[in-house]
Amino acid sequence: MKTMTVAAFDFDKTMTRKDTLLPFLFHLYPLHRKLSKAIKLIPTVVQYKLGILENQEAKERLLKAFLRNRSHEKLLQEAHVFSNLRLAHYVRAEALKRLHWHQAKGHQCILISAGLEIYLKPWANSLGLEVSATRLKVHNGRVTGKIDGKNCYGQEKVNRLMKRFGPKENFKLYAYGDSEGDRELLELADCPYYRKMPSCR
Repeated sequence: MKTMTVAAFDFDKTMTRKDTLLPFLFHLYPLHRKLSKAIKLIPTVVQYKLGILENQEAKERLLKAFLRNRSHEKLLQEAHVFSNLRLAHYVRAEALKRLHWHQAKGHQCILISAGLEIYLKPWANSLGLEVSATRLKVHNGRVTGKIDGKNCYGQEKVNRLMKRFGPKENFKLYAYGDSEGDRELLELADCPYYRKMPSCR
């Protein structure tokens, strides 16, 4: 018997108009430095698009280029600044309306994203939205550029959802996604929504 209803939202290009990882990484650097880092990553982007690199490896190369050896404490501060001042500008009004619809019905709402937890969590928590996202590995107070565990992408989204809410037979699932990384989550859902937010009635 299903005892609860869960609404799982992807973030980038589902709740937002564009990806937010690069804007966050660029937020950390002056223009000349972020441009030089971006140029050096062109081979990584090409290899990922061609299927030569797995998603997690490509992402860790990006994270190492921008974040390796940064103070975790200072990065947390920068993430809060980005979350408070910039993140809301990317969010689609219809996505917020859908979130509020679920919350009004008492559904369990979770943001489940391959984006970085460090900047998604402050924004999501301000809306009463639980978060399961990609975490950064930290050693001796410094960000390593590696992912702590697995990138929250593909099957990992389903794994985390089941760990949080238990067997699927326990809950009805609404899922919202826009990409290949959401495929398994959408396939699991009773009510899957791909690249659209339904009207709230």
